[in-house]
Amino acid sequence: MNYFKIKTILSKSELFRNTSILISGTVIAQLIPIMLQPILRRFYSPETFGAYSIYLSLLGIFVVISSLKYELAIVLPKKDRDAANLLFVTVCINLIFNLALLLIIVSFKNQILLFLNLSEKYALYLYFIPLGTFLFNLYQGINYFLIRKKQFFPISINKFVRRGTEGIGQISLIASSSSAGLVIDSLKKLAKESNVYDNIVFVGEKYGKDNHEYFLRSDVFVYPGAIGLSILHAMSFGLPIITTDVIEPIFF
Repeated sequence: MNYFKIKTILSKSELFRNTSILISGTVIAQLIPIMLQPILRRFYSPETFGAYSIYLSLLGIFVVISSLKYELAIVLPKKDRDAANLLFVTVCINLIFNLALLLIIVSFKNQILLFLNLSEKYALYLYFIPLGTFLFNLYQGINYFLIRKKQFFPISINKFVRRGTEGIGQISLIASSSSAGLVIDSLKKLAKESNVYDNIVFVGEKYGKDNHEYFLRSDVFVYPGAIGLSILHAMSFGLPIITTDVIEPIFF
């Protein structure tokens, strides 16, 4: 009897309903990076995770001071107009701070890299710090305004979209040959450890006629996959093919 009574009270409680929405949205949003960890750790090198940790640490520092925490006051005014003005002030302070930060990074990039003990290939990370700081504080300001309006479901959606966008961006980078510690970095590291790096040229993705020069200069074509037009392309240049046994013999 007490159980059903408590359940009835909770189901009618606005506080319980709003809290449940926020908690469920936060939990679902946090599950996205947790599920992506096995994939990301398979493709990103430890060095890249170290550089990314430095980026997150700097982001955490600048997020605290970039808007002078004006966003915390958005929920306080009695009038929505005053709250909207506070949000506007927050965005302006945030923008000015991060433009100044970007100017500092552009002017003293090499000194900052040396101070952080980062290699030149991670210089691009520095330019993402002002952008990340601005976007995160903008996100926080909007969140506080939504809290003021008791729009808890949109807040949960925002959390999910933010984490989902981060995940999509990280997975998308895996398909690229950037220097951000992805598949190509793993291969380069393996080549260096095997002392064959000087004998390998990483040319990146090549399509169509761009491949002709490489086919003409090659002695053999290795294709670690199933049926593909690349095999036929290589055969048209008279190259012997090394591939897996998953291809049906009738294909040839």
